[in-house]
Parts: sequence; structure tokens; C-alpha cells
Amino acid sequence: MSVLGIDQKLRRSFNKLKSYGGTDKEPDQNENTDSSIFLQTFLHHWDSCHQTFINFESDSTQVQDDVINVSAQLEQMIELLKHESGTCSTNSILDYILSENVLGELSAWTKSLPSSLVGSLINLQIDLYEILIMDKERGISLLSHQTILRPLISILELCEALGIDEIEAKLLNLIYDLSTLLIESPELIELFLSSSSTSKRLILFSLLTPNLHKTGLSGQRAREAVLIYISMSCKHKIVENLIAQSNFCLILATGLSALFSALPSSLDVDHPSWHKLDMSDCQMIPELDSMMTSFELCSAVVEVNRIRRWVFISLQLMDAP
Repeated sequence: MSVLGIDQKLRRSFNKLKSYGGTDKEPDQNENTDSSIFLQTFLHHWDSCHQTFINFESDSTQVQDDVINVSAQLEQMIELLKHESGTCSTNSILDYILSENVLGELSAWTKSLPSSLVGSLINLQIDLYEILIMDKERGISLLSHQTILRPLISILELCEALGIDEIEAKLLNLIYDLSTLLIESPELIELFLSSSSTSKRLILFSLLTPNLHKTGLSGQRAREAVLIYISMSCKHKIVENLIAQSNFCLILATGLSALFSALPSSLDVDHPSWHKLDMSDCQMIPELDSMMTSFELCSAVVEVNRIRRWVFISLQLMDAP
């Protein structure tokens, strides 16, 4: 269902927004009206989701229909939040999300579903978090709210447990964007820590390491985000310790070994004077391209820490089987 199809008031509201242009003629009253209509429409969609949660039966034949319905409602809720964030000075929808645990209910219901049905829902929730943190100053502030932080971590943990390819690209983009917020406010790192009997771990970093050697944009995003933490480790002891306690170096080294094994054992050479590989050959040999990309990552990791007294990363790389 289109958001604009809910009622004529909302259509008129959108038309008003378009007519504002560069003028400053009485924007306050119009903005308040728009914000109120956005919120009413948001509540309409949220009520549909909420009723689905209340009446949900996990063994019902209607589970897939419930997922489709909630996904459709959530799409419209995201669009409304996006419009309010971009066009209104008030934050009625955001205030409601913060006060009524909307994200907590969404994540809890998502976790109750069969893993085969959650991909689209998780992607939509990732979209929602991206809107919330796209403004750095606001994003840093929102992460301190438990009604934002707890469901966010819950979704991240679910992503880690399921390992669904469908959500990989958006998940890595979200982790990268969250990581850039941690650069601005390192004190937020503690919010994403979880402890076991033997060590602590940072879930954002843990989600990155399995993607270090992947090809394409997802692998590139993961490597860029990892370098953020490697760089932060030069200034923040907590990050240094987290990396040291993780399986990062093992994955980095064993990945190189696997990529080396995948290199072709022979090459078809059509020129008698050819005697060495160069970077242009990477375009013709995908396996070589993957290997060189991982070499560049290793080089960057060691280079970032070159001026540090600790060199555990390079040592572990050399000692890894």
C-alpha cells in the first residue's frame, strides 16, 4: 500500500512540502501539520505490525503472510521516518520510536521467526538504523538510548548467528557506518562489548573478520572497516586488547594460505619474452587479484602499527600455520 494512499490529508501534506521551495513563508505551522500527519500515518502502520505480533502463532500456516505484512508496513514506516528527518524540524516519529520500544518489539519478533523468512525483515531494520545514524551527531546521541542500542545489538547478534548472504551487503555497510561513529566517540565502544568467561569481544569487529578475504564490494567494505579498528588500536588500549584476543590474525593468515592454494598451477603464455607477473595480470587472473587484495590488507595492517611498540599482528601472521 502506498503511503500517499492512506488519506488525502497526507497527499496534501506532501504537495505542501513540494511547494515550499526556497521561500520562508509560514513554514512553522505547515511543518507542525506535516509532522502530525506523518506520525498518524506511522502509527497506522505500526498498529498493523503490533496486532500481527500479538496474534502471531509460530506453528500457523500464516507465518509467511505475517512476514509479508510486517515487511510492507515497515517499508512505509521507514519512508515516513526518512521524510520527517529530511523535511520537518520536529521529530515526532523518532520520539515515538524512542519511547515505545518499537525497535525492540521488531527485533524480538524477528528472532522468533524461522531463519528462512527473516532476511527481508533484517534488511529493512538495517535500513531503519541507517536513517537513524546518517547524521553523525544525532547517531552518536541515539546510540546511548537503550531502546535503540539493545535491539540493534540483538539484530547484529542474529546476523552473526544466521550468516545469511542476503543481508551481507547492507550489514557490512551498517557496520562501517557505526565504526565511523566510534572514531568520533570512542567511549561508545564499551556499548558494543560482550564478555565470556575468558575474554571480551566487540561484535562489530567479530562480524567483519569472516569477510576479510571476500571479493567485491562486501569484502572491500569489510576491509575498510577493519582498518578503522586497527587505526583506533594505536590510541585506545581497549581496541588493541580486543584485536589481540580475537581470531583476526588467524583469519588473515589462513585466508592468505587458502588464496595461495587457489592460484592456477600454470599459465598460458603467448609471448616468448614474458617472464614475470605485474598488476595488469590481475585483471586476467581473478585468483591473483584476490591474493593481491589480501596482501594489500596485510601491508596496511602492519603499516598502521609500524610506529607502535607492539607488533603482535605481524608476529602472529608469521607464526600462523
